[in-house]
Amino acid sequence: MSPSTARRITSGLSAVALIASGLFLAPAASSDEPSSTTTVTSGTMNWGVRESFRNYLKNPFAGGSTELTGGVTDSAGSFAWPAVTGGEIDAGSLSELAFEGTVHFTGHNDVLDVSFSDPVISFSGATPVLMVKAVGREFVDTTTQGELIDYGRIEFATLPAATITTGDDSVDVAFGPGSLTEAGAAAFGGFYNAGDEIDPISVSLVTETVEIPAEPPAEPTCGPDAAPADLSALPGHMSWGLNSNFLGYLLSPRGGGTMSGCDGAWATTELNYRLADGTEFDPDAPGTLNFVGNINLYAHDGVLDIDFTNPVLTFTDPATAVLSLTSSGSHRGAAGGWSETPVQVEDFARLGDVDIVQNDDGTVSISSATVTAGAGATFVLGSYQPGTPLAPLNITVNEASVVVPTEPEPTDPAPTEPEPTEPAPSEPTTPTTPPAEPAPIGAGAMDWRVKDSFLGYLSGPGAKGGWTTSGGVTGTFRFPLASGQDLDPEDLQAIRFGGTVDFSGHEGALRIVLSNPTIRKSGGAWQLTASVASRSLQSTDAPGVLPPARTVVLADLSAPKVTTASGGATTLSFGTVRLTADGAVAFANFYTAGSELAPITVSLAASGSTLPPATGGTAPGGSTDRPGGGSSPLPIVQNPAPVVAQPQIIDRSADIDPTKTRVTSGTLQWGVRQSFTTYIRSAVAGGGWTTSGGVSWNGSTFVFPARGGLYDTAARTGELHYGGTISFSGHDDVLQLTMSNPSIVVNGNRASLYLTVRSTSMEGVTKDHGRVHFANLSLSNVRSSNQALSFTTSSAVLTPAGADAFAGFYEAGTELAPLTVSVNLTPATVYDAATGELKTYDAYGNLAYTGASSYGLALGGLMLVLAGAAALRLRRAAA
Repeated sequence: MSPSTARRITSGLSAVALIASGLFLAPAASSDEPSSTTTVTSGTMNWGVRESFRNYLKNPFAGGSTELTGGVTDSAGSFAWPAVTGGEIDAGSLSELAFEGTVHFTGHNDVLDVSFSDPVISFSGATPVLMVKAVGREFVDTTTQGELIDYGRIEFATLPAATITTGDDSVDVAFGPGSLTEAGAAAFGGFYNAGDEIDPISVSLVTETVEIPAEPPAEPTCGPDAAPADLSALPGHMSWGLNSNFLGYLLSPRGGGTMSGCDGAWATTELNYRLADGTEFDPDAPGTLNFVGNINLYAHDGVLDIDFTNPVLTFTDPATAVLSLTSSGSHRGAAGGWSETPVQVEDFARLGDVDIVQNDDGTVSISSATVTAGAGATFVLGSYQPGTPLAPLNITVNEASVVVPTEPEPTDPAPTEPEPTEPAPSEPTTPTTPPAEPAPIGAGAMDWRVKDSFLGYLSGPGAKGGWTTSGGVTGTFRFPLASGQDLDPEDLQAIRFGGTVDFSGHEGALRIVLSNPTIRKSGGAWQLTASVASRSLQSTDAPGVLPPARTVVLADLSAPKVTTASGGATTLSFGTVRLTADGAVAFANFYTAGSELAPITVSLAASGSTLPPATGGTAPGGSTDRPGGGSSPLPIVQNPAPVVAQPQIIDRSADIDPTKTRVTSGTLQWGVRQSFTTYIRSAVAGGGWTTSGGVSWNGSTFVFPARGGLYDTAARTGELHYGGTISFSGHDDVLQLTMSNPSIVVNGNRASLYLTVRSTSMEGVTKDHGRVHFANLSLSNVRSSNQALSFTTSSAVLTPAGADAFAGFYEAGTELAPLTVSVNLTPATVYDAATGELKTYDAYGNLAYTGASSYGLALGGLMLVLAGAAALRLRRAAA
């Protein structure tokens, strides 16, 4: 790939449009044809900085002076700055105009001391910006000499739109008065405020146009590597067509592109990646598949030049999975341009209806015809919104990488002796009978209380929670044996169970969903695996949001004690169950790795026999070791008794209102305020920011992931909730500002932005503002259907409460950066054919409460989470 070439071409992409498939409509001019270049041979920028400041220095009170160096000259009271010559210029798509020299102002016996050097006008942003190198003293008063600070190159002022006039060999550019930025005001020694005007700027350039010889286009540096001669010798491989429209256009004569692979990947009509060495894949408990290699897509002489590297496929359950990868190059989505540093792109594509097939030759085939774009595809390719159909994906895992339970060796029954035809003349002997084959398993269950202290804590007054069971789980907790297993009690390798236990506390802020446990023997050691989805009290996601489930090794088990009853039932008792490191994470970090969990008992009954009674019930002695100490009866959450008489089920699916929807995914893009982010990173503040909880910075805006929401597409009202946190800091952490979990409440073309804010003012006063009505929004470009909602804001105005939360940095009424919203919607009500019920969900995908806004409940839940977290800390401190 050729980053410099791509940057040069993409700086003038105003004429390049996107087609629906996400590729480029108009190809760049072919570089194998002769072309011309226009260069600057001479010129000046006329700019007097600020007329009132120059006049102030001339009065006797200031006693000031102005020193001009580096080619700057006086021009009728203003200053003429010489242009940097030799650079290319395109009057139709200006990028940068650079000038030389220094203007040095002094006054009040050098108490006032400011110099500005080497100005540059940049056209890369939404509005032109004047940048200068600045050195100045902080202005204290007219008699006290402040510290001399080198601010480096800063964005000094924003400029209005330019008026451009071109001639045969000239370009003239004129601007009206610009406005000081926060950084510019600081570099001026605090003499002026942000927003104050600077003098108009006019530029006159003399140019020369010359023909340049044709040069071959830059070529990608990746591959092309050939496909391996023997695919069966690999651990496995993945093949994916990405999108037929995309690749078809890329490789067409109009696109003039190439697709090449290297480092373990190869390109055909599809993207092909090699399965990583050492991969182990269990078809019965699919987890994560790591692939290696890089595929480069290259078109339009580098206008499109992008790498897709080292895909990772993570199964959320056996039928669904998420594809992530690493990418760099000319991102056209949220990244908004060139990315030299590889970016880890989560949720690039989503697989549904995954089919896992074990073949006779020992290989495993994995396929999904239902592949759609995820949020990561939008980030990289721009026009691929979440849910856009993509090409099918196919994977082959070769035999060496497949985990297969050891099959017991078949045993032949001992031959039987023929029965005698005549009674024996001597003493009678007892005839011998062959040994009986093991009776087939007819039923089974796993009894596991998880951990008594955890159950006690959940049902106690701190968490005010509990648990529910489904999928055949009874008591606390008996998981039923999964069907379709051929088990030999004398050679057990893997035992799968079904059912789900859903633990929750603190109004859903603490939640763990544990499903389909499996006990397996791996390398002589026993382990407990399960599919787990969890969120902890420390989660920064919105209340109710649960990440995708993943299959993990939850615990290491001691060797079982095996007993066989006279009726044929076999019992395996695992006396020691210790949490693994992955299990601790899956367990919401409630306990650390190595913590001992409740023992496990597995019961397997031969056909015709019965299982022993469940080992569940109350804790030994009727007490619990819940956090905080003490002893009290352990509440047991029981399933309701089965209903014998089934009510008549009436089909109410037609009663669903498709206009009542909830948010399933999406993004919010918001830059907060350009002058603020510029100031934070300037030499004055010397700060920056960190992001967490899924927020990312794409170079111009912060991208927040959607966590839920409700929207009425008919009434055009609703609430959209996002997760994540931005923490700003500056001035050696004296200035601090944290914004978390944005929510937008929509009412037609108006909306309100809410944030959780904590800030520290420049005076060092810290305040936790809680949930704040931060800004009032006016919406434009609203596009709504029962499947999706998107809009931008034509204005975003800071409220009084928002100004206070902003540590007084801006006044109420200040215009903030625009917001861009894009979310996917699904009906908020579903019909349960098994029960005939209409189930309505809240903003976070949970069964909704009646008679209360989920937005209000979410806020209330946040307060309970904080209270619960405090109670948890107190309990742990006392433990």
